[in-house]
Amino acid sequence: MAFELSYEEMDGYLQQVCSGEKLLFVEDTNGEEVPVLVKYATAEDYQVAELEYRRALKEASDADLPTLVEMTKLIKSRGIFTDADEEKVAKIKRRIEGQKAVLAKTTRVPARRDRLKNIISNMESEIEAILMKREIGLELTQERKATEVKFLYLTYKGTFDPYTREPYWSDYESFNNEADFIFRKKLFIEYIFLIHGLKQEVIRYLARSNLWRIRYVTSTKTGESLFGRPVSQYNVDQLTLLYWSHFYQSVYEMMPDERPSDGIIEDDQALDAYMTDWQADRNRDAAASKAKSNKQYGQSSAWDHGETLVMKSNPMHQDIEYSDTLAEMAIHSGESNVDAAPIGKSKKSKNNPLAKKGKG
Repeated sequence: MAFELSYEEMDGYLQQVCSGEKLLFVEDTNGEEVPVLVKYATAEDYQVAELEYRRALKEASDADLPTLVEMTKLIKSRGIFTDADEEKVAKIKRRIEGQKAVLAKTTRVPARRDRLKNIISNMESEIEAILMKREIGLELTQERKATEVKFLYLTYKGTFDPYTREPYWSDYESFNNEADFIFRKKLFIEYIFLIHGLKQEVIRYLARSNLWRIRYVTSTKTGESLFGRPVSQYNVDQLTLLYWSHFYQSVYEMMPDERPSDGIIEDDQALDAYMTDWQADRNRDAAASKAKSNKQYGQSSAWDHGETLVMKSNPMHQDIEYSDTLAEMAIHSGESNVDAAPIGKSKKSKNNPLAKKGKG
């Protein structure tokens, strides 16, 4: 079954993407829902967060926490994640690519497409389960600890009171000293999901929906900003939505005999496989056409065919021996009665009084 959203869900997601903020209800220690307004981090926030990352990385190093490289070697040496696991992951990935190739050719039977997508989804879940053995150990490294501090700072900067729209905490120290640890931890997780963007299936559904496309098409024709801000200030969801809007617009503008059916367009995996296969066909056709052209004409240039046009401004102009023009050749052979002269020269005649010196 293709991914579906109700009108209310679609409208809510569009409001979130366009405004760059989201209203959350986060449970505290007492189980009560606390309303908070979270916003995407600004470029300035990310700069300060990077400073926090560097500071935390140094502290973790001073505390002798292992690096990612060191922990990866340790995990392998203890047999937690082995070379056999890596080989198994690579093998499953190759199988996934093979199933996607079959999916690209399956355009007529939706039930068969759904079966193939389930097979692909199960194999992707199998890969995640294998990699999870390694990820648990990597959480205890310098880099992961510093990354947590970085995102905690972004959570502090991106959380506001929904009624006053003022920062939820007066300063960073108040945030770090928050008594309700459970509330802060849940808010931290929610904020990470926000700044990493909506799921791709949601963004793609919005990109091809009529509710969004009327805004997108109007903006492209009028030049009006889609989100009321410069492109340099677009957040991750706005950039992603714009990318997929361009993608689907190019699909809708394909030639009728090449354009996939509406059922394929509404199916993300099927469309990706179709477009990959279509692009491969185009590349093969282009390569075959180029090879045929090179075989027929070789690698010769216009000089090899004696058809180069050299203007008077070219330094080579005076060094080239020129043949007669078509008119001159016709006159010299006696095949024409036209009184013609080479371009740029005047043809004087004894019978033409204007051509005599001192006349006209």
